[in-house]
Amino acid sequence: MVNPGACSSHVHSVYGNANFGATITPEMLLDDNEDGDWRDTNDKYNQTTSAFIPNLSMYWAPSLYILWEDMYHLVPSFARPYYRITLRGDGDASRVNPYPPFLRMIVGDASRKTAWEPWETDRDNIRWTLTTINRVDTDYIDHGDWTYLIDNLDLVGQSNQVEMKLHFPECLAVNADGTPITSSDNYRDHATYITGWDRNRNSYCPEDFPYQIPMLDLEVRYDLDHMREILPLDVVNNVRNWRLSTSDDSGAGGHADFVR
Repeated sequence: MVNPGACSSHVHSVYGNANFGATITPEMLLDDNEDGDWRDTNDKYNQTTSAFIPNLSMYWAPSLYILWEDMYHLVPSFARPYYRITLRGDGDASRVNPYPPFLRMIVGDASRKTAWEPWETDRDNIRWTLTTINRVDTDYIDHGDWTYLIDNLDLVGQSNQVEMKLHFPECLAVNADGTPITSSDNYRDHATYITGWDRNRNSYCPEDFPYQIPMLDLEVRYDLDHMREILPLDVVNNVRNWRLSTSDDSGAGGHADFVR
């Protein structure tokens, strides 16, 4: 999406639509089942990696490696997308619109290679967790990179996965005729987060981004248990050995792309 027809600057792990390639077109997102029966599982593997057959969306995120003995060992991963609706003050779900065709968005900063400072709060809602072990105790401000786990090796050792949890914006800008804008030069400027991080019923889309869509929660999980089978435990559990494919050793460069 960022480098159509060319190689990216870093390796990605790709989930969802199996037609992913060097270029992306709207036709890739259409179900090729002629009879329209999306519950038919025949040839499903040719369409999507999702267990939910009609999910032909595309998601991709940087691959994670563990550095040991001057070699980078790829950590297997999988993703779980959740689509959620944030109700406004009157609880009227009809205010939330379907995703417009060929919507493209990016969250996170692939160029970032240093941990977040406490005052750097103007950033996307991305946090690193040890899945259910500490997810409820984390937020994107204090856990926007994985360096907080450096002194918690025992806690890391209890988890079979490390998770990058990404919240995508829910509010889109619109054209003069009121139709939603589905992309922008940097795949960011056409979308923004709903007002109010607490996600309460008083939240609303900013005036310049009035078109509300469901929120995509993307959980990218990297399989630490698999790595413990092939590498020493102390190497896998030592966060200082973790590297994103962007060469980031802090996790602050976590990001993801989404095409609907």
